[in-house]
Amino acid sequence: MGKKVLLVDDDEFVLKATESFLHSYGVVVEAVSSSKNALEKFSELRIDLVILDVNLGGVDGVTTYRALRKKSKTLPILLCSGDFISAETADIKDDKHVMFLRKPYEPEKFLIEISLLIS
Repeated sequence: MGKKVLLVDDDEFVLKATESFLHSYGVVVEAVSSSKNALEKFSELRIDLVILDVNLGGVDGVTTYRALRKKSKTLPILLCSGDFISAETADIKDDKHVMFLRKPYEPEKFLIEISLLIS
């Protein structure tokens, strides 16, 4: 793929496993475990896609999504969660640059969602 992905998840196992999986497909990954680090990395690097855990500890993924959206209206973002979308995230579904993927990931579906967002 050759794209640069910002991966944001506070679960160390998920972060490392997803990073390794994406690397195996030629994706350049910048992995961070917090909203603060995600926003810093986004400001420093040219990012093609953000893969963002909705249920981050501290500042949650929805708040992080909104902060990223203020920086870029067209940044592709893949929101991931083991939970269903809540009323709090309902407005996000209208954003044409966002997709939602339920954890645990099915590898093929995960790659398809990424490809759709960055193509």
